[in-house]
Amino acid sequence: MSTIKNAILTRYQGGYRTATDATSVAANGRRETFLSLTSTANSAATTAAITEYLDTLDSGITTVRAGLLPTSDAETPYAGQWGPGASVTVPRLSNSLTGETMQVRSITVNEDDATGQLSFTPELVRVASTRFQQADGQLRQLNDGTLNGRSAAATIAGDLDPDVRAGRVRTFTVTFSKDELEVSTSPDKYPTDYGRLQSVFCYLSTAGTTATTIQITVAGSLVTFSQSGGASSSTITIPATRDAIFGMTASQVDVTPLQTIACTIASVGTGATGLVVDLVFGER
Repeated sequence: MSTIKNAILTRYQGGYRTATDATSVAANGRRETFLSLTSTANSAATTAAITEYLDTLDSGITTVRAGLLPTSDAETPYAGQWGPGASVTVPRLSNSLTGETMQVRSITVNEDDATGQLSFTPELVRVASTRFQQADGQLRQLNDGTLNGRSAAATIAGDLDPDVRAGRVRTFTVTFSKDELEVSTSPDKYPTDYGRLQSVFCYLSTAGTTATTIQITVAGSLVTFSQSGGASSSTITIPATRDAIFGMTASQVDVTPLQTIACTIASVGTGATGLVVDLVFGER
């Protein structure tokens, strides 16, 4: 299944934002999509979300079906202790020997009536697509107020705080910023409420020609985030020539107003300036 999108129009509380991948437009023609973030007022969060969506959608192939001929029990689904949800390496469509990591979404098993031989047809999805679907689901929940089980059908009282009426129910943000970048650790900050760390938005005023890396600690422990491509790491990487990145926590991180939060710039991209890191917290 191919779903290339290379131009995004996004609506958020501050108005509209657009982003275009000129290389993809030249190769595939202009293919537009719309992203609604009407409960988001933060410009940095909007920029990072647009970048994340465009980076995922302009890659084209999202799911494929592949034939599988096991040569041993270890290569046989279920018998070899792998099945739906496992990550496997498959050849690229260009027949390159360098494979691509994909995730097994489902496996169709057929039995030959005459020989009893089993054949397997796994449906594979790009790890980046799985990551995109997770991010898309959370953004939609944040947008309609259903994060942490809230009902979109509920009527919100008119005398509540404007942020609550907009759908950001009991959320808060901790922000770190630095104009001139150097390898350093910020002073400790403290959460304004009890909450659960949901996501991180990072952006640069000027993108570096090499990568900039960041680490977040809560109560002295490194936090692991999942970025585009599905990789989970305690190091957040803003790639070379990119000015924004969006990540979601890979495991549950709850905080209290007594716990410290710090941001470490582990490496500075060549020419990179003006870093802002927003940590978004929701209800436990």
